[in-house]
Amino acid sequence: MKTKSIRNIIALALFLFTVTACSKFEDGPKISFRSKMKRIYGEYHIEYLSKNGADLTDYWNKYYDLSFKFYSPLGDRPDDTPGVKVYGEIDSCGYWKFYETDYEGGCFDDGSSVFLYMYNYIIDTTLYPNRYFYPLLIVGEDQTPVFEISRLSNDEMWITHTKGSDVYEIHFSE
Repeated sequence: MKTKSIRNIIALALFLFTVTACSKFEDGPKISFRSKMKRIYGEYHIEYLSKNGADLTDYWNKYYDLSFKFYSPLGDRPDDTPGVKVYGEIDSCGYWKFYETDYEGGCFDDGSSVFLYMYNYIIDTTLYPNRYFYPLLIVGEDQTPVFEISRLSNDEMWITHTKGSDVYEIHFSE
């Protein structure tokens, strides 16, 4: 009887080791009972922002007070096309002006990584002079940036974007 319970414990330990070693996200949870999309859904603020390792968080906080909301456009039935709503205020020459955009984003899983599309266009750049902030706030001639999710937990999402030799890292928290 003892041998059988020891064997069951060893089998359970091997199973848990195998499951926890299969995480796609570098720093995310090793095992989660919530789907990727349900962990993506939420309302976030930028906690950290960098370009090529240079911390731009203070600059962002000085001129931008934006929330990023990822939600299911289908209500309780999540799918791979999250809705994205970005809203808040942007400093425009010393005056805070309201900004809002709401669109259907995109998300895809290539088997080894999960990618997220965000295209927060500033349509009228005269409203927010000098507040173009690639890749989070883009103008019409820019291509839609694709972000790779590097950490995904219940209350954090870290994403990276590479354009040429520039690497952008953004940490969102709820």
